Amino acid sequence: MELRVIVLQREETYPGQHAIEVVEVQDEYSDDDNPDWLTDKLEEYLEEPDVVMAKIVAIEIDYDELRAKLFSSVEPIEGTIL
Repeated sequence: MELRVIVLQREETYPGQHAIEVVEVQDEYSDDDNPDWLTDKLEEYLEEPDVVMAKIVAIEIDYDELRAKLFSSVEPIEGTIL
């Protein structure tokens, strides 16, 4: 399963003031239903005066592992950035 996320960095007054944020997520299925949604959201974030960088990043998550963890535990789910 591919997840596409918007990752952004806000302007800092000192190094390390703000952590990198993941602010929006879209899976591959909702992307088919509304392909412009995530890019439109990216443009909105880039217009915010304190956002210095924002990108869409694709992350691949194993669907079967995700499903197993979803129904059996609360452990973090690991993925690979594409």
